[in-house]
Amino acid sequence: MKRYHFPLSAVLRVRHVELARKRQSFAETTMDLTRAYAAEEAAQTHYDAVPDMLAPTDTSSFSDWRALGERAAIALALAGGKVTTATSQHEVARRALAEAERRLRVLERLDERRRAEWRLANERADAAALDDYANARSAFDMQERRNGG
Repeated sequence: MKRYHFPLSAVLRVRHVELARKRQSFAETTMDLTRAYAAEEAAQTHYDAVPDMLAPTDTSSFSDWRALGERAAIALALAGGKVTTATSQHEVARRALAEAERRLRVLERLDERRRAEWRLANERADAAALDDYANARSAFDMQERRNGG
């Protein structure tokens, strides 16, 4: 019996490597997104911790208080922007991973179909060989009986 060989086995191996790389990329973007959310939460906590000024005592303290609040607000806005960027990168990585999985499944299904066709062809060839053997044996036995043997 001839050994099975999938003609696209090299492509299938490449798809497996591609899937592994996409999974790694997705894991990295997930970690980036988690860090961005943590940074945003820290910035929100810092912003919330800026004390309210009840009554400004002098211009200098008011300017310091306002600058502190503005820095906290800017940090919070930047953290929000990083979350937005990380979310979009995470979505891109998720879609790329889903596409890589789909492409791999397509090739694996094709491999399964080809393997089933190969198995069926071999079973048919084996059955035909057995039929030929049985027919030859039957013809030989009939010839022997005719010859009186």
